[in-house]
Amino acid sequence: MHKIVLALNILILWISLNGQTDIPGTVSTFTKDSIQADFLLQDAYRLLDSMRVDSAMNFFETALQLANEHQNNVLEARALNGIGYVHSIYLSRFDTAQVHMRKAYQLFVEEEQPILAARCLFDLCDVLRSVGQHKEATEVLIESARINEAEGLDSINAGVYYKMAGVFAELGNPEQHDRYLDTAMRIATKYQDLLLLAICNMSLGLNAEKRGQLDSARYFSQLALEIGLQRKDPITIGYAYENLGSVEATFGNFVLAKEYYQKMLQVQNIPPFDRAQFSFFYGDFLLQYNRFNEAKEYLGQALESAKNMEAKPLQTLVMKQLLQLYEKLGEYENAYRMSNQYQHLKDEIRSMKLRIEVEELNLKYETEKKEKAILALQAQNAEQQFFLLQSSAKARQRFWWALTTTLCLLILGGGFYLFFRNSQQQQKLVEKEANLQEQRLHQLQQEQKNLSLRAMLKGEEQERSRVARELHDGIGIILSALKMKLEKIAKASKGDASPSKLVDKASAELRRIAQNMMPETLAKFGLITAIEDLCDEINFSKNLKVTFEHYNLALPLTEKNVALQVYRIIQELLNNVIRHAEATEAFVQIIQSDRLLLLSVEDNGRGFDPSDQLQSGHGLKNINTRINYLNGKLSIDSVQNQGTTTSVEIQLNLQT
Repeated sequence: MHKIVLALNILILWISLNGQTDIPGTVSTFTKDSIQADFLLQDAYRLLDSMRVDSAMNFFETALQLANEHQNNVLEARALNGIGYVHSIYLSRFDTAQVHMRKAYQLFVEEEQPILAARCLFDLCDVLRSVGQHKEATEVLIESARINEAEGLDSINAGVYYKMAGVFAELGNPEQHDRYLDTAMRIATKYQDLLLLAICNMSLGLNAEKRGQLDSARYFSQLALEIGLQRKDPITIGYAYENLGSVEATFGNFVLAKEYYQKMLQVQNIPPFDRAQFSFFYGDFLLQYNRFNEAKEYLGQALESAKNMEAKPLQTLVMKQLLQLYEKLGEYENAYRMSNQYQHLKDEIRSMKLRIEVEELNLKYETEKKEKAILALQAQNAEQQFFLLQSSAKARQRFWWALTTTLCLLILGGGFYLFFRNSQQQQKLVEKEANLQEQRLHQLQQEQKNLSLRAMLKGEEQERSRVARELHDGIGIILSALKMKLEKIAKASKGDASPSKLVDKASAELRRIAQNMMPETLAKFGLITAIEDLCDEINFSKNLKVTFEHYNLALPLTEKNVALQVYRIIQELLNNVIRHAEATEAFVQIIQSDRLLLLSVEDNGRGFDPSDQLQSGHGLKNINTRINYLNGKLSIDSVQNQGTTTSVEIQLNLQT
């Protein structure tokens, strides 16, 4: 399995090191805002290299907003391509990724940016491969190569043909794979693209290892190592050592394989994700040779690093090997615990993928429905405009006819005058109807923009409710049964009753987690009681003293549409205080003034710089999402070492 992870990591490495930040001419107008957006895009790719996905996505979205505000289509396309890249590589949202990348490609073509268009097709290939559209993947790569040749950039096609070889490898066509890999090698050699030469040699080494050709596998892996040492590139050096270690391990040369793996671990300046993979590779190698205690140490390091980075696919690989290790050591309690964690993580990943698929399908359905309604309104509006013009032309014609006839028939002039006034009134009615249609069209477009936000919040709360219910109804019953059995055993043998107390403690913790995910108090007794329980729970831990006050709450805030989001906002703000502020006291306040609801959370912690986007993590992003859902406003006042005050204003709708 780790060979697959290695191959993917090498490919992602190539993409990140040869990304859009190196392509010249990407800022079309050198304004202050365009340069700022360009820097945001470059920083976003650097954040992706260190696996800071949420921060990178924020940078891409901020750059997109700047590009839209200043109507810079090139920067908009680059931001869209970056967002699509994150959705594809890190979030597995392939449909969303494909929409963003195809829109970016169209903008690049319209703005006559062929190099960037070719690069966009290069990234789109990975999305198509992920959903099994290999024919389409080869087509976009061929078009990318054609554009590069037309622009005199044959050197870039080394990477294109390398990726083409990968597509044919997935299709089980070794002849075409070898052909395109050889082409990539020739172009890389011609233009001295050492990084790609190293990657191609590692790929040849892996193929030779699969075919049992030990000497060839050693030769190609050694070539990759020499290139890495020549370029002083730590990542290439590390993976080359891993390749050599894997080759020697495959053919039973334990001592030499171990030497290569240890050299891999000694390489400096390795990014955290690759360092975690190196620990996993070495631990897996030791496990194969029954060096259980050493394997346990390195696999444990890999798991801890993967958890810190929230790299869930890597976590599942490490957990699977640790489960096998514990079973061989006879540590059945650890094996049972690891098995539960492994299954829980797999279920979480599967549930996340399923939820994303359902949300995308629902969003796609609702979007299509809204688009049809918009098209219908646009057609109706066009018909009204045509009728308006036609009525205006007829009115003018009648006016001149009436004026001419009046010269001959003064008696009938008054009648024609009245008829003309009636035509004007009819015209005004038509104009009024056209304006109403425009307003309805704008309203539908606004509803469409808010659709994604509503679907996401609804899916999140449903998932919280489901998990809380399963914890309470499933594991809670099992713990109760276990407690009864333990008490029965203790009574029969007159033994220690402490295991039963541990079960009580576990049950209490389970109830606390379920309550945190979907509080019953909120549903039964309303918002104020729920927040009071939340503050009491934090005060009980004695790590933070929380004071809660509320004034003039005349509106019954038990309504889920408002209360649940307000509760989640305060819950997330208090979590941020506990995790980051190092505070001893916090003050929570809710005030209602007619239709205005004011929330504030104040602490005496260390404070931070609100303008620093790198500190705007997942928690603050969730808070912003809920505030936007309620059409509210967020403000943060923080001074270093003097605490932080976070305020939220929400305009209430008394009819909901």
